[in-house]
Amino acid sequence: MKKPIIVISFFIIPFISGCNPNEHLTKGLVEDYYNAVIHQNYEKAFEVSRIYDLGSRNTVETNFTEKEAKEFFKKKLNYLKKVDYKVKSYEIVEIQQHDGHTFIYDVSLEIQVNGETMNRREKVWPKVDHENIAITQSEDPLAKYRDGRVNFEIEEHWLKDIKKESNNTLNISDSSI
Repeated sequence: MKKPIIVISFFIIPFISGCNPNEHLTKGLVEDYYNAVIHQNYEKAFEVSRIYDLGSRNTVETNFTEKEAKEFFKKKLNYLKKVDYKVKSYEIVEIQQHDGHTFIYDVSLEIQVNGETMNRREKVWPKVDHENIAITQSEDPLAKYRDGRVNFEIEEHWLKDIKKESNNTLNISDSSI
């Protein structure tokens, strides 16, 4: 009699407690990414970022090899260094579960650009089967320079994105770029 109760408890307790191993895994991916960015461990940030072409509807595909993607990622980081870009802190505000293995994380960030601090929000989509994340929506126009989006004209986008950021909170001239 004890054996059936133990077996049934094994399956019921996770449902009652709201424990989902996929949620635990995806939350870990999100935390790994933001902790890496905060500590400027961009090698780790690259490892947990989903690499895909900017503008592609499919966030899983790119024609870049891993080596090309890594080189592109490093080029993007050089642009962030020009404006002393830092993610200072993050907080997972909400987790939306769409099914047993799809989660969208709403993340609040404190970002510093050229010494000025601002708050931004973004949506992050971790994939359990690929063990990586994609930033699917962000108030931060500079997010694409720290995530896995590749295959775009960096200089062209930078000029537009830094102007957006400038219009939001900063006073940056193109001559500083």
